[in-house]
Amino acid sequence: MDEITERVAAKLKAFREEKSLSMSAAGELVGVRSSVWQGWESGVVPGAINAAKVARLLETTVEALWGAVLPTAADLDVAPPPTVDTRAT
Repeated sequence: MDEITERVAAKLKAFREEKSLSMSAAGELVGVRSSVWQGWESGVVPGAINAAKVARLLETTVEALWGAVLPTAADLDVAPPPTVDTRAT
């Protein structure tokens, strides 16, 4: 596991422990098995729906939990939105 993934996994664990939840209890509240939650705390990034459920459970945001590992537009080779000239002609 690389350094960023380790930090993200540790952050998820810290948020969970702050709520006094076991992995099993947290997983149950989100609707996944404890083994799935354990995977997330080992560096697996959940899909968007589960990430949102986890963030809601832990009273934080998806970005606060996984922002360091989510792809940016540059990572996805997505063109930036076009600029619009709003000056009157």
